[in-house]
Amino acid sequence: MAQDKVFFQKIERIFDQKSPPLVMGILNITSDSFYDGGKYLKEAEWLTQAQKMITEGADIIDVGAYSYPSWRQKCARRN
Repeated sequence: MAQDKVFFQKIERIFDQKSPPLVMGILNITSDSFYDGGKYLKEAEWLTQAQKMITEGADIIDVGAYSYPSWRQKCARRN
């Protein structure tokens, strides 16, 4: 039940119109990124880009660090 309370508190925050909207930057760091084609593969490159996003106003950065195309064989489950 505690998880439900936390979930609904987060939902209330999302839909709270008194709070300013948050800006999210998306940073793909995989070689087969559909958007940038693997532009940020080295750590220094993606750290520089993340800093640029923060400087430009990103509140949240969604890091795409794992790519899973539908045609690829599924990964084995680990215990």
